Amino acid sequence: MSELRRRGRVVVELSEPRVEVLVVHSAGWVFAVQNRCPHRGISLAGGELRGRSITCSAHQWRFDLGSGHCLSAVRTRPQALITVDTWVQDDRVWLTVPAQQLDSLRKGG
Repeated sequence: MSELRRRGRVVVELSEPRVEVLVVHSAGWVFAVQNRCPHRGISLAGGELRGRSITCSAHQWRFDLGSGHCLSAVRTRPQALITVDTWVQDDRVWLTVPAQQLDSLRKGG
């Protein structure tokens, strides 16, 4: 957790399914989302954090880190980010993929 607080974000790879997850510490919260923008598959790790949202550096779509919903007005139908449940215990961050999200993560969104 101390590294996450210092850096603000880290990318981890889940073992099942094998997928990169961006873990973010922002606005006093810990969030985890698939490290892949649903628009073009660009890594979100370099995106701009602002409170509970992240903006993709490739096309400026902004997403709510808690719900995954797209907050930008876009002409194409926006897709949501896949979120991963997080909790902090004993200064460690734990991630759990909800059963309903497993297939989406395996397919890449």
